[in-house]
Amino acid sequence: MKRMARPVLALAGLLLLAAAAAFIAAWHYMERPETIEKIRAGAAAALGGDVQFADLDLMPFRGASLDRVRLYAETPGQPGEEFLTIGQLRLDYRPWRLLMRTIDFKRIRIDAPRLVLRQNPDGTWRHPRFNASTFTEQLTFQTGLLRFSILLDQFDLQDGSLELLGDDGKPLYQASGIRIGGGLALGPGTGTARGQIHARRMSWGGLLACENMTSPLELQDEVILLPAITADMHGGRVEGSARLDLGLGGPRYESNLLLSQVNLATLLHDLQASSGLASGLLEARAQFNGTLQDPTLVRATGEFEIRNARIFLLSGISPLDQLIDLPELRAHTFPSLKGTFKIAEEVITFYNIEAASDSVQITATGRAGIDRTIDFDVSLALRAELAAKIPEKNRARLTPRPDGFSVITFNIGGTMDDPRSNLLEKLGLVPAAQP
Repeated sequence: MKRMARPVLALAGLLLLAAAAAFIAAWHYMERPETIEKIRAGAAAALGGDVQFADLDLMPFRGASLDRVRLYAETPGQPGEEFLTIGQLRLDYRPWRLLMRTIDFKRIRIDAPRLVLRQNPDGTWRHPRFNASTFTEQLTFQTGLLRFSILLDQFDLQDGSLELLGDDGKPLYQASGIRIGGGLALGPGTGTARGQIHARRMSWGGLLACENMTSPLELQDEVILLPAITADMHGGRVEGSARLDLGLGGPRYESNLLLSQVNLATLLHDLQASSGLASGLLEARAQFNGTLQDPTLVRATGEFEIRNARIFLLSGISPLDQLIDLPELRAHTFPSLKGTFKIAEEVITFYNIEAASDSVQITATGRAGIDRTIDFDVSLALRAELAAKIPEKNRARLTPRPDGFSVITFNIGGTMDDPRSNLLEKLGLVPAAQP
């Protein structure tokens, strides 16, 4: 046994010496400036844009980290723009693979990345032109003595942010506090991924926002799936799913969302609508689709209900609130207000809006544009006791119904910031002369 042990120990010692020599040779080679430049050039070729980083820190038996990484999107005839910045990129590797002159990175951690997509006037987006031919079963590139492989079996992203900027430089979409964890495998023209994504805050156009969004994340070739979204919005919840197709025809998206218990008053405030329109708890279901080539061409259909809807019918519509002395119409609470809607060509069209209480009934249809203009045709029905508070000569303008209600139709137009109505003319009232 002793005779056998000596050769085994000698062989083990030789293997350890070989491993140590490989580590020393690899790290000596990696620390050379020309090697670092080859790494940078190889990454730039794979990612399709200029890559810069401040520091490369090599950690024996663990991996490497890059600080202040920047990837630039280059447009012909224009200076490069920062497409992606990363506070720190950490890569952990399998030490034993050094014996095969290969640094095989297994786990990647990305801290504080910031991704900015800028839109061109023709609707396309500026980004690096990724070279798909550089991807085999892993992302790999060669630099002299060593071959690098990046397997994304363990992928961690912390505190990321994303911005989509329109061709006017204004934000179309923003997300912050992004965390992604999971695994990713890439192949020639294909890819699969599974993980979890979380975003602390997301906003659309700097107006509509939600917080604490989470969802499983799946990548199937050129399709990104968020199959089970949950998020907080103005005291309520958002649930649903989303699909982003990055294939031919440009980035196309589909989304199904369900809103529940959303505070309508604070939502309207976020949308910069008049603070005196309505309050209550919003429930809604909607299906969205569109293309990122032109975010203004979003299309959607859905239905909504406002529970305990407090509608400020006259308040804020000058000069109705001064000339019609009916407190019940200044602010009236309905158990429910329901309707359906459609979004197309930058306009939200509302159908079949209905609300009823013991003394007031409302039906309406109308539209609200992205330019904040509004145009609603409203039918207002008042119970006899309430209608009797209107002066007799004006009350005659109302049409009585067999159920004891009296009805008048009118229009609300103008803008969300300055709504106007022709109800005065319909009632035969003359507004006070303006100084």
